[in-house]
Amino acid sequence: MNAARVHAVLVAGVDDPRRIAQWRDEPAALERLGVAPDALDLDTLHKFAGLAVKVRHNNLRAEFALSFRLMSAAAIEIDLFAAYAMQRAASGVPYAASVPQRAADLVDFALTWLDAAQPAQALLRDMLRHEHALARLGPWHVPAPAAGAARAPRIAGTAIVEEFDCDPRDVAAIAYRPAPDFAAVERGARRLCFWRNDGGEIAIVELDAFGQYLVASLDGERSIAQLARRLGGGRATIGAVRRALAAFASIGLVELPA
Repeated sequence: MNAARVHAVLVAGVDDPRRIAQWRDEPAALERLGVAPDALDLDTLHKFAGLAVKVRHNNLRAEFALSFRLMSAAAIEIDLFAAYAMQRAASGVPYAASVPQRAADLVDFALTWLDAAQPAQALLRDMLRHEHALARLGPWHVPAPAAGAARAPRIAGTAIVEEFDCDPRDVAAIAYRPAPDFAAVERGARRLCFWRNDGGEIAIVELDAFGQYLVASLDGERSIAQLARRLGGGRATIGAVRRALAAFASIGLVELPA
């Protein structure tokens, strides 16, 4: 068998993982390329394609250090990137040139691929969104145009609200242990607001369901009365909205109109 031909087939499989699936389903396709089906370990080639894509995303490690650690600890990183390679090849869309967009694409895929019923994968889903929020407010932050005087309640700075199945900060405490006990992480809905103030400082504010609704609804256009009406309440609801916004304003998260 021609070594150059085998090498060409290997390169083609890594470049387009759909061919690996085709060769697995149709061994005769390999024979037509001059390669004996039993001469290639297609499962290993599939994993190598995943490894190649993982290496192409090494520039995300600085901002997703804990996520990559969880992938490794759960022993799913090659499978995840192999599946991602297949998905990108099928879509025909090239990997994004910019690091922020490449990260967003990977996170979007991982959130659909990961199995939330598996403890380690459920924690990874939360950690990916946690680190992605911090990256978007930190090194990848794009300042918004300067706003004029507030006409309605609005966020003072930039905020990203996420709801998790645990507190991702608890995961960070166990991630680097030799054998992390993922099942030991306390599970339960946690609502976090990732906030960057106008001075560039980043904080994480924990919210209840009511606070989550308010912060996520502040667009600088809706008045307090409009926010209350969306909740379906009357005068008492308006009072509750006012008090909550005043509490957020007291820590600098919300800017109220004069």
